[in-house]
Amino acid sequence: MSSTTVLGGDGGGPAPTGGDERDRLIDALRTKLARSQQRTAELERLIEDRSREVFTVNELLREGALFLADVVRTFPDALLIVDERARVISANPAAATLFAVPEHELTGRGLDELLIEPSLFDHDWLAQGTAGGEQVLHTECLGRTSSGAPVPCWLAANRLMTDRKVRYVCAFTDLRERKRLEIELRHAQKLESIGRLAAGVAHEINTPVQFASDSVHFVRDVIGEVLAVLAAGGEVLTQIEATSPGGPAGRVLAAAAEADVPYLAAAIPKALARALEGMDRVAAIVRSLKAFAHPGTGVAAPADLNQAITSTLQVARNEYRYVADVETSLAELPPVTCWIGEVNQAVLNLVINAAHAIADVVAGTERRGTIAVATRADGDHVVIEVRDSGGGIPAHLHERIFEPFFTTKPVGQGTGQGLAIVRAVVVERHHGTVDFTSTPGQGTTFRLRLPLHGAVGRATRSAA
Repeated sequence: MSSTTVLGGDGGGPAPTGGDERDRLIDALRTKLARSQQRTAELERLIEDRSREVFTVNELLREGALFLADVVRTFPDALLIVDERARVISANPAAATLFAVPEHELTGRGLDELLIEPSLFDHDWLAQGTAGGEQVLHTECLGRTSSGAPVPCWLAANRLMTDRKVRYVCAFTDLRERKRLEIELRHAQKLESIGRLAAGVAHEINTPVQFASDSVHFVRDVIGEVLAVLAAGGEVLTQIEATSPGGPAGRVLAAAAEADVPYLAAAIPKALARALEGMDRVAAIVRSLKAFAHPGTGVAAPADLNQAITSTLQVARNEYRYVADVETSLAELPPVTCWIGEVNQAVLNLVINAAHAIADVVAGTERRGTIAVATRADGDHVVIEVRDSGGGIPAHLHERIFEPFFTTKPVGQGTGQGLAIVRAVVVERHHGTVDFTSTPGQGTTFRLRLPLHGAVGRATRSAA
């Protein structure tokens, strides 16, 4: 019996079986799978790291956006972001306040709707103004509130490029307070000039007025004796004429009768009294002008408020003398610590406004109005009331009368600063309050409430 042995091709050993081949394939697949799983894990870690980085960046961007949004919303100046056509695409609350327009209603409006002289403020103007190297435009302009009231502003416009789109960031700084302070400064400078002028007037007028007054007093004091001598002489001449008619005594008596000496004897003392009254009035006017325009010491100091009001009424007399009578009810007050020159200005503004309101009512008639000025103590405050019988203030204007530059007078007849200055002096300077009541057709009463011992706390205005 024979046997056969099968050798491998290389004669080196037995040929592999099917089971061995599968094992090697499985091992190879396992190795590849392990490597693939390792690479997958590495990719997952890399993706996780990148995702974490992206999340961190997004969080930073979100926080930055929120921070920027908070900055924009709390920014004190009005901010408008406008497109290349100068139409608003975003606004902050300060812009809504400045233009008196709800924030959401600003979106879509053009700058020409928010500015006076809109032809100067279109997209061409913005493009040209920001075309330089710095791409920032600075200019002064007049904003317009929803009611049409002008608002002086300083505009800074910056041109930006975002996603190939042109945007302009426009920052508006409200200049009303600065303008008011400038006007107050001019008023102060005028008052200082008036003070210097008043000092010169006092020097130039008081001395000759005193000479004239002394002379008239002298004549008034001796005129009685002169008239007594004339009367005695008349009696003597009458006796002489009785004994020797047709002589010189008769001619003197005839001349005396022609001159109406008895009438002159009665009229001359009255004329002298009127002359003295007039000179006393001139002296009082000069004293009032000096008291009103005195520059003061630059600090709050105790002052006689009633005397200051009396001087102010004397200075303002030419404003009301033809249209109104002034009634005063000045209660006894202790010295009031204040900037008396500024209080004078506030009272003067109210009196002038009252005179103008009455003039509008009595124009073309023989009627006269009334301006009543009163003072009283109220705890640790003093109250000044100025009441007029003018036409009153319409209810829809009550919230606007203290706005700088707001006026109902024709162009050229009012600056809109009178009541704004009153509020600044009383509320901001002295920490007092201003309020008013007004009835159309009957008149208006303003009340100024000042701390008796100076500005010790903040206060706000209330309007009836």
